[in-house]
Order: sequence, then structure tokens, then C-alpha cells
Amino acid sequence: MGFLSKLFIAGVAGFAVKQIGNNLKEKAEETKRESIPCEFTEKLTEEQFENIAFNAIKRIKKKKIDIEVYGSKIYGTVESQSGLTEWDFTIDFNDYGSVTGTYWLWSENDDSLIPKHIAEDMQECIEDILYD
Repeated sequence: MGFLSKLFIAGVAGFAVKQIGNNLKEKAEETKRESIPCEFTEKLTEEQFENIAFNAIKRIKKKKIDIEVYGSKIYGTVESQSGLTEWDFTIDFNDYGSVTGTYWLWSENDDSLIPKHIAEDMQECIEDILYD
């Protein structure tokens, strides 16, 4: 094995170690953020947050979307166009114990923009309430 091959392998190994380290840091940060209980304020109550979530769902046309709101998290299920399958998503607005409009999104269907549209719609409403 030549010098360039060894150098290439060392570079790939170094990159892999760095990626693993970054993933561990991200997971630790996510665990830290999620471990802080989210509190609502007089300016944005939990009831207002729920209403914002349900109103955002109503704006999505031609889709059957069911959601449940638990604190600052929205758990959703979207029925496919055919009605034969469904997929889930989660939007988490817990920003280290506060609802600021910042969100974290997870979806089983990376091709769909529905969760992102819901999250962005909610984010705009939340920011309007908090910062006006």
C-alpha cells in the first residue's frame, strides 16, 4: 500500500471519527434541551399554543392530518393521498424550557413539506404573539 493510499485511509478514518463525535455532541445537546421542562407564559399560554397548532393544520388543504398536542410538542399523523397508508411527524417547540418560535422537526416522510409548512406557520404566529 502506497503512501497516498495510507494518507487517504487516515483521512477517511479521521473524518469518520469527527462525524461520530459531532453526532454524540448533537445527541447530548438534544437530551439537554429536552430535559428542561417547557413553561408557557401569560403572553403565550398553553391553550393559545394548542389553538395555533390546530389552526395551522386547518390551513393544509386536501390532506387528512390528525394531531395531538402535549405541552410544546405536536405529534401528527398524515394519511396518504390514496388513504392506504399513513406516516407520522413530530414538531418540538421546547427551546430549552421556553417557547420562542424555534422548533425541531422529525418526519417519517422526508419528501413531504407538510410538517415544515405547519411548523413555519406556527412559528410565525408564535413570533407575532411574543414579539409584537
